[in-house]
Amino acid sequence: MAIQIICDSACACTPALRKQLHLLVTPAGGLPDDNGKKPTVVQYSSPVEYGRLMERGESCMVVTMSKELSDSYQAACIARAMEQSLHPEKKIYVFDSKSADV
Repeated sequence: MAIQIICDSACACTPALRKQLHLLVTPAGGLPDDNGKKPTVVQYSSPVEYGRLMERGESCMVVTMSKELSDSYQAACIARAMEQSLHPEKKIYVFDSKSADV
């Protein structure tokens, strides 16, 4: 079973480690995404963006910046509910890192 790991751009992994682990990265709070593009306004990944990434794996583990600092955790939880309503057999776990970096 393929497990897809998803994190927001607060992830402290180097680009080389992200590539080696096949991490999928979404933007978080004004931090650059995988394309190195920094948003012009503070933005967080929407549930739709998380859902798009969750579709890629048979199972998913999502690690977000602390829910006290960002809406990423809530967006990932909403996406999990939407994805599991379409694919109830899919295992999706969302973790709050409780940190400013993941």
